[in-house]
Amino acid sequence: MFLFTKTNAGGTDEGWFYNREADGFSLDDKRMPLDSARHEKNDLPDIIARWKNRAGEASRKRTEQSFFVPILKDPFNFDFLMLHRDAREREL
Repeated sequence: MFLFTKTNAGGTDEGWFYNREADGFSLDDKRMPLDSARHEKNDLPDIIARWKNRAGEASRKRTEQSFFVPILKDPFNFDFLMLHRDAREREL
């Protein structure tokens, strides 16, 4: 998930990335709610909490679940995702 904030001042300097792994629904085309007793993983509450506390996100590394990404010239250049994946693989 990649989010931008509207600045009303000529653009944005950075975007916020969250590596969502689960949202509490099945991954098939039916998208049925999962039984929380059997499937406890749901990233949506964490996404909302972290987004509301963006100031606390500033020090996160690119290997973490969420982090800020500087927007240079092309806001739709997602090369940072490859860097994120490669860094996490090196940690394992």
